Amino acid sequence: MRTWGRGWSGSGAADLTPAQREALAKVGVDAAVVVVPERRAAAVDRWVLTLAAAAFREREGHLTAPRKHVESVEVDGVTHGVKLGVALANARQRQATWPAERIEALTVLGIRWA
Repeated sequence: MRTWGRGWSGSGAADLTPAQREALAKVGVDAAVVVVPERRAAAVDRWVLTLAAAAFREREGHLTAPRKHVESVEVDGVTHGVKLGVALANARQRQATWPAERIEALTVLGIRWA
């Protein structure tokens, strides 16, 4: 049986095989009412991290955010909570995959890359 967790791309009962429907029926689940959870929302764009870092830097004067710090940033009328300490640590680890303009923006803000 397929798992319905991360990576499931099915749309529900219509995607079940006859064997899966039979297995569900044996445990008392009506395959016609199977609901597949919606996919998680896409991760907040990396650029929102830069905005959050800028807000933190302006307020605090540095970019040494505690690991659990959450910075709120509003983008297009939607407020995003960015786990800034974790996001900055991830940015350092994934620097090689980031576009040059974003690396430059974080560098100007004072991120420690090493």
